[in-house]
Formats: sequence, C-alpha cells, structure tokens
Amino acid sequence: MSECEGTSQSCGSPVNSGEDGFSETETEGDSESSTRERARQVQLPFPVERIINLSRNDFQQLLKQYDFTKEQLDFVHDMRRRSKNRLAAQRCRKRKLDCIYNLQCEINKLKTEREKLIVERSQLGQMKLRTCHSVSALCQRVCSEANLQPEQLQVLAKYISSECPLSSLFPHIDAFLTQHGFPLLLQAPLPACTGDFENKDTSSSSRDRTTDEKPL
Repeated sequence: MSECEGTSQSCGSPVNSGEDGFSETETEGDSESSTRERARQVQLPFPVERIINLSRNDFQQLLKQYDFTKEQLDFVHDMRRRSKNRLAAQRCRKRKLDCIYNLQCEINKLKTEREKLIVERSQLGQMKLRTCHSVSALCQRVCSEANLQPEQLQVLAKYISSECPLSSLFPHIDAFLTQHGFPLLLQAPLPACTGDFENKDTSSSSRDRTTDEKPL
C-alpha cells in the first residue's frame, strides 16, 4: 500500500501524465530516426528491429552468425540495452497506473462504506432517542399510578446518581422524592434523552464533509 501511495503522489494529475506521454512519443520518434541513421553508418547486415525482438539465447546465436566490426558490435549491444531499458520503463509506468487505479477504487469503496455507516449511526441514534422517550413515559406512568411504599422509594432513590440518572427519564422524580423526605444526589443529564446525540451526529457529519472538501 505504501508503494502505491508513493506512486500516486509522484505521478501527478492526468493532464500532466498526458503531456509527459506526448513528450515521450516525440523523444522516441527522434531516437528511432537516429537509430536508423546509425545503423546505416555502421552498415548493419540486418534490421535493427531484429535486435530488439530476439530472446537472450537467440541474440547470442545472432552474434555468432556474423563477423561484426567493433563499431557494429558496440551498436548492437547499445541497441539491445536501450530496448531493454525502454521495455522496463513501460512496465514501470503500467504498474504505476494500475496502482493508482487500485487506490482510486479503494477510496471509492471506503467512501461508500463510510456513507453507509453514517446513515446507520443516524438511524441507531433516532432509535435510541425513541426508546429513551418511551422509557421516560413509562416511568412517569408507573410513578404516577403506583402507590409506592417507603421501602420502594428507598430502592428508587438508589438509582438517582450520575451513573444512572433516572431523573432524566422522569423529570418529576426529584420533587417526588423530596416530598417523601429522601435526599437527592447530583445528577448528570442523559445525552440520548436531550437530543445531544442528534447534534453530535450532525456536527460529525459536517466535519466529514469538510474533510472531503479540503484539497489534496
């Protein structure tokens, strides 16, 4: 993955890649003209393309078939080396383009997955909020209709704490317990019942969109 990332950063934009390809085509054309001219000068006994397309063993056999001069032999080896370098460069460019394509596919896949998770998180938050409201309504109904005994109130008072803020489910429970002489403990609001979850979800989505809009 790190090699692909380095490749994508070094290749630049598609426009630049096209310009580089155009320059490279011009350079290769000039090189071919120069190669043919050199082949005529050294009086090579066969076409230059034959040097490029031969396998290693066939190339060695070709060298044994002809009595080359020093200039011809230097030219043949130089053309062979240049052709190998050109093929290696083409393979390298193809690997870079494949790597960039794979990275783009992975980015698109992750974006789709993230959008799906954001929707799922929003749905779960709404479900949690509805459940909390249902529990709150149930608590109000039970406490208003039930004739609670002192021992039952003691059990109920144990759950009035920051770890279990029951008063956020039943807003009138504080006054209810105070009326019966039970002390109150400091309580923290329940985020899911106050709509904070939706606010957090909205702010998180905004941060995600801001991150996407930042230029690379």
